[in-house]
Amino acid sequence: MLTQYARALTMTKEIPEAAARLTEAADITRQHSSARLAKEINQARTRLEPWATTTDVRHLDATLHSCGLTAAGSAAGA
Repeated sequence: MLTQYARALTMTKEIPEAAARLTEAADITRQHSSARLAKEINQARTRLEPWATTTDVRHLDATLHSCGLTAAGSAAGA
């Protein structure tokens, strides 16, 4: 649900909130490994690519990296 909410926030250009929701979802993956959740997080992160240089998305990328998750094309994946 958090990833779907993050996608909706991205569509309305609420980037700090979208990044925060994806950070919450990433933190959940630390406790529960779910390939589906990881895929959804990566897809939602990809939608944030136009804002990759913002502080919020860079913080999200760091969290994703620490969780072993990266999005294709993201700074965390580089």
